[in-house]
Formats: sequence, structure tokens, C-alpha cells
Amino acid sequence: GLLQTLCGFLLLPNGFSNSSMRKWMARILGVPVEQYSSGHMTYDLRRLRLHGLIERIPHTNRYFVTELGTRVAFFFTKIHSRIFSPRSFRES
Repeated sequence: GLLQTLCGFLLLPNGFSNSSMRKWMARILGVPVEQYSSGHMTYDLRRLRLHGLIERIPHTNRYFVTELGTRVAFFFTKIHSRIFSPRSFRES
């Protein structure tokens, strides 16, 4: 879910914030926004930043997706959709 959400924020010229990504994550996970806490989103953003998938925009509370983050997010999202697609569960 986290990398899928990251794919949605690739082309934003001003980056994205904790609250905007939190709303999308809650939607993808199918839970109310209140259930996906701001602290949990902060933890997830920190993990992404430490792995070099996002960078913080200086002097703001916003982030942007790095080139590495773009490649990793698309790769794992594509793999996930191919492995868990309805077609992969059909019997031949």
C-alpha cells in the first residue's frame, strides 16, 4: 500500500505532505483516516526517507519522490499486481 500510494505522488510539482499521503494511505488500506494515525504516517515517511525513496524539501514539511523511489515503487507495485491479480489465480 505504501509504495502504491507513492506512485500517486510522483508528478506533484510541490511534493506532498504527511496529511495528504495519510489520507491516500487510509483510502488504499480501507480504513478511516482516524484509524491511520499521523504518528504511523510519520514513521512510514521516515522509513522511506532513510531508504532514499523520498527526500524532504528544505524548509518545508513536504517531500518529493526520488528517482530511486520512482523505480522501486513502480517495480514492486507491478510485481504485486502480477502476482496477486485475479488472472494469476485462475485455473488453466
